[in-house]
Amino acid sequence: MNNSSGGSDSNERFERPEVNQELQNELPPPQKERPTKLIGIIAAIAIVAIIAVLLSISSKHAITKSTTTIISKPLGFTYLSSCSNITSSGRYVINKSIGVSAVSSCIIVKSPNVDITCDNNSISGKGPFQGVPPFTYGVYASNESNITISNCVIDNFSYGIYLNNVKSSKIYRDNLTNNYISNLALDGVNSSNISYNTLIKGVSAFGSLFMNRSYNNVFRNNTIRFSFIRSAYIDNSTGNLFLHNVFSSLNQSLYCSGVSRYAPSNKAEFNLCYNESYCNFISCGGVNKLFNITSLHLLSNIDSCGSIVSPGVYSISSNIDMLNYLTPEQVNSSHATCIYIKVSNVKIDCNNNSISNAYYAVYANSLSNISLENCKIDSSRYGLYLLNDSQFNGNNLQLSSNNISILSNHSYLHLTNITAYSNYVALLLNNSNSSFISNLNSFNNTYGLETINTHNMYIQNSNLENNTAFDIYASVNSANISSNLAYKVSCGFTNAYWATCKQHISPNLDFIPLKSCITITRPFNYSLLGSLIDNGSTCINIEASNVRLNCNNLYISSYKISGKPAIQIKNGLSNITIDGCNINDFRYGVNASNIRRLSIYNDNLSGLVYGANLNSITNLTVANSSFSNDRYGLFGYSISNADIYNNSFRYVNYSIILNKTYSSKVINNRGDRVVYGIIVNNSINNNITRNNFLVTSSYSYACYGNSSAVNSNLPGVDYGASKLNCIWMASLPYTNYTLTCQQFQAPQYYTLDSDNIYTYGAACFTADNVSNVDINCRGHTIIATNGGTFLSLFRSYNDTLQNCALVGFTKPIVNQSSSIRLINVTLYNASQIR
Repeated sequence: MNNSSGGSDSNERFERPEVNQELQNELPPPQKERPTKLIGIIAAIAIVAIIAVLLSISSKHAITKSTTTIISKPLGFTYLSSCSNITSSGRYVINKSIGVSAVSSCIIVKSPNVDITCDNNSISGKGPFQGVPPFTYGVYASNESNITISNCVIDNFSYGIYLNNVKSSKIYRDNLTNNYISNLALDGVNSSNISYNTLIKGVSAFGSLFMNRSYNNVFRNNTIRFSFIRSAYIDNSTGNLFLHNVFSSLNQSLYCSGVSRYAPSNKAEFNLCYNESYCNFISCGGVNKLFNITSLHLLSNIDSCGSIVSPGVYSISSNIDMLNYLTPEQVNSSHATCIYIKVSNVKIDCNNNSISNAYYAVYANSLSNISLENCKIDSSRYGLYLLNDSQFNGNNLQLSSNNISILSNHSYLHLTNITAYSNYVALLLNNSNSSFISNLNSFNNTYGLETINTHNMYIQNSNLENNTAFDIYASVNSANISSNLAYKVSCGFTNAYWATCKQHISPNLDFIPLKSCITITRPFNYSLLGSLIDNGSTCINIEASNVRLNCNNLYISSYKISGKPAIQIKNGLSNITIDGCNINDFRYGVNASNIRRLSIYNDNLSGLVYGANLNSITNLTVANSSFSNDRYGLFGYSISNADIYNNSFRYVNYSIILNKTYSSKVINNRGDRVVYGIIVNNSINNNITRNNFLVTSSYSYACYGNSSAVNSNLPGVDYGASKLNCIWMASLPYTNYTLTCQQFQAPQYYTLDSDNIYTYGAACFTADNVSNVDINCRGHTIIATNGGTFLSLFRSYNDTLQNCALVGFTKPIVNQSSSIRLINVTLYNASQIR
């Protein structure tokens, strides 16, 4: 395969243009013949696999030279105003933010009994941002003891803090961010305390916290967030104690290897972690032994969360924020209740104080005669949760930013002087009977009032306007109940016959019919009754979250191609679905930015400049759709957690472009007579496999930037005529294809002319008592789907393996009593060589 292209290359070529600019000048032009020159320096970069870096770390730590200031004062405080080598014991204060002027380390500690504090000033580096030596360190200490590092902000080094064979030390209240290999690496660290640190944006497989051969340390109240692969990597480390830490990552909270895997190796309590891999000493899946705040019994003067276990009058004396007792992740647990009322005949006066950030702010179950007045309840999952209670009185309540402010499965509910805004549902009455509501002011919620199977509800002197979905929404069995009455109620939109709102729709409708181009401002299901033809302006503007648009396989077309999209989705929305739409003759089929949960199903996007133009989308699905005669089929920039599958592309210049895309799956897509298949730029940790772009006049698959490295994405087998730089992928010329193996019995020069897949799990190439075997893969990738060995040598000398990328082999090379030269060989798991 000739991995070449005409013209010069730049890693910046795929940066997203303005929405109204052409990308023709940003991408390589369509060509009928395959390009013939190498693309710049990208094809020359071979990144060593992650585990190879792990070996290099454990065996040799290459330190890039730090700046040259030498600190020698033995006692008292020494102020540091630049990167330094510390050669004497003492206390050192970094009194301003410092950084390196070139790629180098900053603080190198060469003495025991050193205390470094930064007073929250920063130590900033310049990389390198790759997993091969030489490495740089924000702070580095080796073979020392009693080292303290506190109140430092450290970013943009290979390692933020690296301690090697260090004991009796402290790391606390440090903020370590964007250090490429690991924010905090502890190799052979014993009897140390690591507390109240924040580790953010760990990138590599080492984890934001990497610990190897470290014993009897205490980790307390540390927070590790936004780690791309894993929060913590714990290897061969025992006797450590983990208390009240937060491990939060996109994939793995904790990963353990070696003796760290076994249950008695370490201890952990009260940590928050979502999952663990092989760390049997900790149980994740939420909160590790959640603290039960409701075990605290409240007295008459309330200033904290807890339970009310005795009848009487209670007064709240100050604002109560549940985040003072639990982490945000613990609050999101269904067990997190702030005020838990466990007995009947209770009255609570909040004295205009607030209860905030709870799962249940106030909870009562199967009780009677409960009163709540003069309260502010905000930022909670459920503000007031009443289950199977009777005779509840609520007066002068302000409810804001809750998912559901009041949820009542209740009889004889009495609410007066209620203000509710910025909630998802202000008031939900579910299976409630005999409710009286007066002076309810509900606005800027998604649903102002919702009733489900509710009877004998009377609402008066209330205002429910400007709620985005429904001002008053009723289930079908509540919408027509004549016992529900509204008197002097001002409201805008409802499906309840008994309401007095200005606009009604039938409660039996599952969707709102569309007969013309429209701006959608309310959440609901919308369905086309006929094809729509526009004059070149935007046809469907979606300006509300929780919208499903079903085109019923009808058309949205334009008289002329202009700069407008057929469907424009407003920034910042969530939960949008576009289903069954045939869109043609616009500039954009679907244009969307900054959206959470966007789904594009069963659509046909044809004759467009951009079929789907998507920017900053989280939880994207594009499935079972066809793109034809488009310049760009699917253009994605800053996409995460996407599922792109079972789509077809025909007569498209650029089928799928993924720029800065993470943690996504691109599976079973196919292209016919396209110029480029899948182009991936600066996108990592994706699963791109089983796609088929066989008929292309350029590249079936092309990778740029850090997408090219062998460990940048999950290994995948795809089908296509050619690829560029994607060495983690095997691009096969046809689907029934596997590597032809051989046992060498004489000197031989053997070449591979394409990528290959090896399925058998044994040894493919073997040489026994034969020398001068030379295998040249010519830059191709071989993926083993069932492990095994690529090359096994026994008493074989002067052999050569060159220009190969070996992925997925259990032991890529077995070398017994032999000699072999490796030239430009990339191994996905280098630690397996023996």
